[in-house]
Amino acid sequence: MADFRKMEGLVYKQFDRDTHLFDQYTHRVPVMSVYVGVDFGFTNPTAIIRIEHDIDNHFWVTTEWYKREKLMPEIIEQAKIMKGNAYYPDPAEPDRIEEMRRAGINIHDVSKDLEAGIGTVQSLFKQNRLHIHKDCENLISELETYRYAEARPELNLPEEPVKENDHGLDALRYVLHMVASNVPVYDGESLAIH
Repeated sequence: MADFRKMEGLVYKQFDRDTHLFDQYTHRVPVMSVYVGVDFGFTNPTAIIRIEHDIDNHFWVTTEWYKREKLMPEIIEQAKIMKGNAYYPDPAEPDRIEEMRRAGINIHDVSKDLEAGIGTVQSLFKQNRLHIHKDCENLISELETYRYAEARPELNLPEEPVKENDHGLDALRYVLHMVASNVPVYDGESLAIH
């Protein structure tokens, strides 16, 4: 069946269902780490994304959790279920981050640089190193609809995405931008940062 989704203005034009989605995955190579990205919400959904990082430097999004009107105890419980080695939560919510830290979750800093983070995710798609499980329906929908605001040349504004339907994408970006630029390398015996 033909795919007629509109590509103009899409942030992640590089994303292609045939290339980047997977159904069943058994690791051909060992997984180095499991990362979890968290974008907090209440009226908007909280999004938690689980990403496995293998020694070939590929990232596999295996699970998503999208829920509205959830309080921190429920969010913390779900985050722990994801069994991450490192967690990358929304940097705009320091009080919620502190609650997670006090609950024993291994919290890491997140860059607020939206443009650079988007560039990291785009690059991983281009290199075919980012894979999304087909059951991550919310994230897939966001990838296919997240777009830049219509250009207004008279204002000479920077190109920025429309801030809607981006909760899973934010959680994804929090992890990938921080990890992909500081990738551990497996030397056959131990992990080292190069």
